[in-house]
Amino acid sequence: FVLDKMNELFSEKNVDFYIVIFPSPGNFFINNQRYISTMKEYCLKKDCILINLFDDFLNDSNYKEYYLINDDHFNIKGHKYFSDAIIKNLN
Repeated sequence: FVLDKMNELFSEKNVDFYIVIFPSPGNFFINNQRYISTMKEYCLKKDCILINLFDDFLNDSNYKEYYLINDDHFNIKGHKYFSDAIIKNLN
């Protein structure tokens, strides 16, 4: 499992391991709680830090403006939105 290997490496080097989860446009239409819970449990067990950006996204009805048209990749506005959200969570 890739996350386990990364977690081991960071732990050996005494570096904090952050995992950031964020949605794609399709996540707006499904229940994401199982995925979010799984990632929370993982970070609790492995002593890593979870930054969950799902709540911010799912509460924003203008979510489409953060992605390229017909694509799951961020546009410039999306990169700004999510980078600001990550920085906010780090502080």
